[in-house]
This record gives sequence, C-alpha cells and structure tokens, in this order.
Amino acid sequence: MSVFIPGSMAITATRVVSSWVWDTPRADLIVQNQKKLQGMGVPDESIKAFMRNPAFPLSVQTAFVENLGHLASVPGSADVVTLANTAVSEDQARFLADAVSMLARYHRTQTPIVKITATGTVIGWDRNGATVVEAPVDYVSWTQRTSYFAHRPDLVAGKRSAWLSGHMSPLAKKNFQALGWTVHERAKLINEALH
Repeated sequence: MSVFIPGSMAITATRVVSSWVWDTPRADLIVQNQKKLQGMGVPDESIKAFMRNPAFPLSVQTAFVENLGHLASVPGSADVVTLANTAVSEDQARFLADAVSMLARYHRTQTPIVKITATGTVIGWDRNGATVVEAPVDYVSWTQRTSYFAHRPDLVAGKRSAWLSGHMSPLAKKNFQALGWTVHERAKLINEALH
C-alpha cells in the first residue's frame, strides 16, 4: 500500500454506501461480516484481527466484505483480508475497500479474475492472463515509488493494465505505457456501477 499511500497519490473520496448499511443494526452487521468471511474460507485468526482493526469503520468494513464476496471463488481472495489487517489508518482501509470494489467490478463487467495476490496491494490476473491493478486514487505522479511499482518483476506479463478512479500525470502515463502498461483512467467502483 505504501506505493499508493501517501505521497504521489491522493485517495479519492468518492464512495456510495448502500442505505442498508445504515439501516441494519451494528451487531447484525458485525455478525453478517464474520459469517461472510467464514464462508469465504478466511482463517478465524485473520477474521478476528480484521474485525478488531480500528482502521476499518463498520461501514467500510462492510463494504470491503460485501465486495470481496464477489471475488470469493477466486484463489487468493482470502489473502486480501490478511493484507487488510495491516491497514493502520482509515485512508488505507478505504483504499483497500475501494481497490477490492474496483477489482470486483472488473471481474463482473470485463473479464473474470482467476487469481489474486495481496502483497503490498491487491493484484488480479484475469482468465486471459492479464495483470490487473486497481488504484482508487485521484492522481498519480511519477516518483521513485511509482517507478518501482511499474517495474516490479512479478508484474511483468504479456498484458498489464492499471485502472485508476482518477488520472495519471502525463509523465507517469507516458512511462507506464512505455513499459507496456495499458492505463485506464476514471474507472468506477462497483458501488457506483451496481447500486
């Protein structure tokens, strides 16, 4: 997450939260989130750590679990909860929740995701073998961290795409594209598209 937070990128504030989150009693949401995570095969210790993580307000926690549920059948999806347990601020929690939302939207509207890794950030691979990186950010500039991410050896693939809710600077976009990345700007969250 340090590649995206803070520094060269600002987290988007765009979020649409379903009214049912606000209309459901807190205790019911907590139990519902726990049961959904258990149903996804997330280990109990990881669930407990996630549910106790103060970086995740209940509404963000619920959105995260709901959107992860759209990816529950994808290998590696349970590891996203382990990554979420490392969030130390609400900004990081919202970033992860929105990244999962964007990946779930890609999975449902573009090409199915067949594998997820969650080391540092959430990365998906679709059934065509393309690497898919979702970044719910307003702006990406070209910095040393961004350059490192764009050059990551584990992300070298025939097809690589970065989906941003905002924009890249002209230099960042030029450099990403020169490295073989396809850049998609103004991508939507699943909440914006489906609710």
